[in-house]
Amino acid sequence: LQEFLKIPEVWNYVQNSHQSNDGYMRDFCDGQHIKLHPVLGQNPSALQIVIYTDDIEVVNPIGTHVKKHKITVFYYSLLNIPPEFRSQLHTMQLLAIAKTSDMKTYGPSSLLSDFVQTINLLSDGGIIMELHGDVHNVKGALAYVPADTPASNWLGGFKQGVSFSYKICRTCNASNNDIKQQFCESDFTMRDIEVHKRRSQTIESLRKEGKQHFSKLWGINNSSVLNEIHHFNVCQNLVHDPMHLFLEGLVKTELQLVLFDQIINKKNFKLSWLTHQIEAYPYSYLQKDSKPEAIDRKQVLGLTPFKQTASAVMTLCEILPHIIGLKADIDPKWLNFLRLVQCLFISTTPICNADTTGMLTQLIFTHHQEFRKLYPKATITPKMHYCIHLPTQMKEFGPLRHLWCMRFEGKHGFFKSKKWKCFKNLPLSMAKKHQLHACHKQTMSLKNPNYLYAGDMLREDSHVVLSEFYPDLSPFFQGVFDDFDDSTQVYHTTSAIIHGINYQVGCILLLAVENWVPVFGLCIDIVSHKDCKFFIVERSNTEYYIPNLLSYKIERTDELLILPQKTMTFKWPSWPQKLQGQTVVLYRYLHFTEHF
Repeated sequence: LQEFLKIPEVWNYVQNSHQSNDGYMRDFCDGQHIKLHPVLGQNPSALQIVIYTDDIEVVNPIGTHVKKHKITVFYYSLLNIPPEFRSQLHTMQLLAIAKTSDMKTYGPSSLLSDFVQTINLLSDGGIIMELHGDVHNVKGALAYVPADTPASNWLGGFKQGVSFSYKICRTCNASNNDIKQQFCESDFTMRDIEVHKRRSQTIESLRKEGKQHFSKLWGINNSSVLNEIHHFNVCQNLVHDPMHLFLEGLVKTELQLVLFDQIINKKNFKLSWLTHQIEAYPYSYLQKDSKPEAIDRKQVLGLTPFKQTASAVMTLCEILPHIIGLKADIDPKWLNFLRLVQCLFISTTPICNADTTGMLTQLIFTHHQEFRKLYPKATITPKMHYCIHLPTQMKEFGPLRHLWCMRFEGKHGFFKSKKWKCFKNLPLSMAKKHQLHACHKQTMSLKNPNYLYAGDMLREDSHVVLSEFYPDLSPFFQGVFDDFDDSTQVYHTTSAIIHGINYQVGCILLLAVENWVPVFGLCIDIVSHKDCKFFIVERSNTEYYIPNLLSYKIERTDELLILPQKTMTFKWPSWPQKLQGQTVVLYRYLHFTEHF
C-alpha cells in the first residue's frame, strides 16, 4: 500500500477529492455513506478502500482438472482514484490468493488477518508513512465489498445456498414467501448489524443440531472476518452487483420468456428472422467488441441457458428494441421486458441524482408486479428481490456502475492468459507473477508520471486553420480559445479516445437536459488545441419518445456549436440509427427514463 501511494498521480488524487458540486453523483465520494462515516466523512484525504473476491479457473475449462486447481483471489482498489482511471486493470492490486479448497475448509479469517489488522490501524489512528519526502499520518477505511451473490454470502458468513434458508437476503429479513408478494424495500425490515453479530456468535457456540436449525432460520453460517473491521456493516456494505443481477440473471431469464411468447405462442416472427437481424444489425464502433452470439431454438424453449457474455447481453438490450420493437407492437410482456432493460440502463449509468433513485424504485416495483401477473407459473427469484435494494445502494454509494464486478472480473484475464505448467504451489506462482508485473508498472511510473493517465489518443490527420474551416463559428471560438485569431491552427481528426472514452465523427452526444427532455447533438468534427479537445456539434431537435424502441426521434438542424470535452456533464457517446426513415437514438447513459 505504501509503495502504491508513492506513485505521484495516486497520491495527488488521495490528497484532492473529486467530489461533484453540481447536484449529480458520479462516484462513491458523492453518496450519503461517506458523509456519515466516522473516518471517511471527517478526513477528505482518508483512503477509501474497496475489496473484491471471486473464484477462478486457470486450467482448460473443458479439461479433466477443472475445479482441482480452482483459486480464490482477493483484489483491492482505492476509490480516491476517479472512475475513468480506476477501471484500468493495473490499478487493481492483488490482496490475497489461496486454493478454493483451503478456503472452504479453513475460511478466510487467517488469510485476511493482516488486512483486517491494517484496516483497523488506518481507521483508528492512522499509520505513519514516509511519502514524497515527508511524513504523513495516513488514515482510511473499508468502504464496501462488491462480489457475486455466492462470494458475498460466503465472505459475509451468510448461507450461500439461499434456497435452504428461511432468510434469503443478507440485507433484510425477507423470507421466500415475502419476496413473492412484496416488491418495495420499505415493505421489509433491514438486518440490524448488532443483532446479526450476536446471532453469528451464537451460531459459533452451538452444537451441530442447534447450529443447523438457527443457521437455516437466520440465514447465517458463521461469524464473518469482516465483522472484525471497524465501521464496517456486513448487512449494508456487502453490496449487490447489478452486473450479476441483470446481465447474468434477470435479463437472460425474461428474454427467454419473451422470445418464447413472441416466436412460439404468437408467431410474430421466426427465430431464423431474428438470427439474421442480429447478424445483419449495423453495429456501431461502440458495440464492435461485444457482438452477441446467435440464439438457437433450445435457448428459446428454455432447454439450455443463453451463452452470452455480460457485455454481449448489454448489446442485446440495446439492439433488440430496434429489432423486435417494430414487430411486437404494444404487447404487455414485451413492454415489461423493456421496463427491465430500463432498470438495467439506470443501474449502469455513470451519473445519477436524487431523482434517479425514486425512478429506479418505481420501475423495479412496476416490473416485478407485472411479471407476477404476466408469468403466473414463473418463479420470483432471489435476484428479483435483491434488485429492490439497488436504489438505496445508489443513494448511499453513488452510481451503481462503479459497484459492479465487470472490471474486477476483467482482472482475472491476467492469470488466465498464462499457460501454467507447475501446480506444486499454484497460488504462490500466481502471486509472484502478479507482483513482479505490478512492481514493473509502478517502477516505470516513477520515471514516467503517467501511471493513471497515459494521455489521449487521436487518429492521425492534419492541422487546419479553424477560421477557414468553420467561418461561421468565429464568435464561438473567441469565447473558447484565449488566443484565437484568424490564423489559429488546430489539429483536426475524425476519432479520439479521451480518458478511455472513444469518440468518432458521426456519434451522438448529449448536450443538455431541458425540462426532462434530452437535447442531442451530432458530432461532425473533432479538434484539438493545446491539449484541449473540442467537438464541432450539429444540434438536433428531440421530437418525441418511442416507448417500443426505448428511443428518441430526433431531427437534424443547421445550428452548429463548439463543445469542450472537459466541460461536458454527459461525456458518453451513443450512435444514431435509421429505422423506417426516422433517425432515432437509444441513449443508455441517461440518469432518468420515460415511464409507460
